[in-house]
Amino acid sequence: PSRLPVVRDNNKDDIVGYIYSYDIVQQSQIDKNVPVTRIIRTIITVPESMPIQDILHLMIKKHTPIVLVVDEYGGTSGIVTDKDIYEELFGTVKDEIDDVSDDYIIKDKEGNIRVSGKTTLYDFERYFQTNLKSFEDSDIITIGGYMMEHYPDLKKDETVELGGFEFKLDSIEQGFMRWFIVKPIPKKKEAKPEKSDQSDDKK
Repeated sequence: PSRLPVVRDNNKDDIVGYIYSYDIVQQSQIDKNVPVTRIIRTIITVPESMPIQDILHLMIKKHTPIVLVVDEYGGTSGIVTDKDIYEELFGTVKDEIDDVSDDYIIKDKEGNIRVSGKTTLYDFERYFQTNLKSFEDSDIITIGGYMMEHYPDLKKDETVELGGFEFKLDSIEQGFMRWFIVKPIPKKKEAKPEKSDQSDDKK
């Protein structure tokens, strides 16, 4: 990793900052005997309940690529980097001319189409060759994010219908809607009007 947290007295609940690998290399070339406190950087603390988009805005405002996440008792839950948030919101960055990643939309042996919650709305439309009005009006980037925003109470194995597709929530991981089974809803054929028994050509 390029960034490492620094703790006091080997206590993970007493993180005093972080160091950047580049700083270690640079300082070792100047004077490798100086203490780590010379190159330590301040780390911002955020609560577990803070939405990731708010964390990203805070990172941009404070010009920091890493934050410390703490629980309600002030203990350390972990750290989050800007890369973690980008991948959660946008999925893995890939070239725009690539096909939709096989890691995100998978057809299993039973013929079910499994769609990762990290799939972007754009990639979903590209894969199914469709345009969903609901997606166009949304500021959300990923399928999982969209579903959590609009259907927060959706539980495993429950389904919702959206834009001619049925989304069945197949997996939840760490509170995030991770996988869906998606299938197009067949369009109902319109009933043809019955022919009248009476002829208009009566003479």
